[in-house]
Amino acid sequence: QPPNEDCLKLEAKKIVHIALKKGKLTTRERQVVKGRFGFTKNGERQTLEKLGLKLKVTRERVRQIELIAMFKIKNWLESQNYKK
Repeated sequence: QPPNEDCLKLEAKKIVHIALKKGKLTTRERQVVKGRFGFTKNGERQTLEKLGLKLKVTRERVRQIELIAMFKIKNWLESQNYKK
């Protein structure tokens, strides 16, 4: 990967991390986003399958929860006038 892509990914992770702390996500939404982005103790990104087993829902439901959470994060960023 070109260095710029790595920088963009790091910046995106930072933004999501801030939004997780300050955004208005449910506990479940927060768990899914943390797992999918690798904000866990071991730093590994979790699959939809693994998160589904942990939360006792289907992979599809995890995907839906992730989509809702990312929409909320996007809206929170817009409300904070975040510009990049």
